[in-house]
Amino acid sequence: MDTPYFECEKCGKCCRNLNVKGDAGLMLFRDEIKLFPEELVQPCLGIGKRPDHSSFRILTYQLTSNICPHLKNKNCLIHEKRPSMCRGYPLRFREPEPDKYYFEMAPECTALEKIKREYGDTTQISFDPEKEPQAFLSRREESTLFWKLPSGKYKRWVFNLKTKQWKRYRR
Repeated sequence: MDTPYFECEKCGKCCRNLNVKGDAGLMLFRDEIKLFPEELVQPCLGIGKRPDHSSFRILTYQLTSNICPHLKNKNCLIHEKRPSMCRGYPLRFREPEPDKYYFEMAPECTALEKIKREYGDTTQISFDPEKEPQAFLSRREESTLFWKLPSGKYKRWVFNLKTKQWKRYRR
C-alpha cells in the first residue's frame, strides 16, 4: 500500500477553536508575536523563581482569540509567514505524563479525515519536505524546552487566560 500524502484542504478548521477550554490559546514564539495585534497576545509558558522576579523568562506566548484574526473566507491572510504551530498543523504537541511528550495528529483535520476514509487508520503520512511540518519540527527544541527542564531546579509557570494570572505548573 502506498503511503498517503498530506495535502491541506484549506477548510480553515485549524484556524478556529484555538482556545476551546478558555484557559490556553495557540502557542507563539517570541519572534511570532509581531504577527498579531498586541491586545490578542498574552504570555503562555515561563520559567523562574516567580513571575515577578528579574530572572523570570517567558518562553512562549499565546493568541487569546478563539478564531485567528488572519482567517478570511477560509483563507489565511499571512499564510507565507504564519506561526510555526500553524505550519506544523496537523501535528500537535502533547505531554501525557511528566517528561514524556510526543506529537499527535489533529483528529478534526479535514485532510486527515479524507486520508482515513481512503486508507483506513495509518501510522505513516508523507509531507512535502520543503513545506510543513518541517518548519514546526525545526523548532521542537524550543517547543519542548519547558518540559525538558529539570523540575527540581527550575520552577515552571503557565499563564491562564481565564484568570490572567501565572500558575505554577506541577505534574
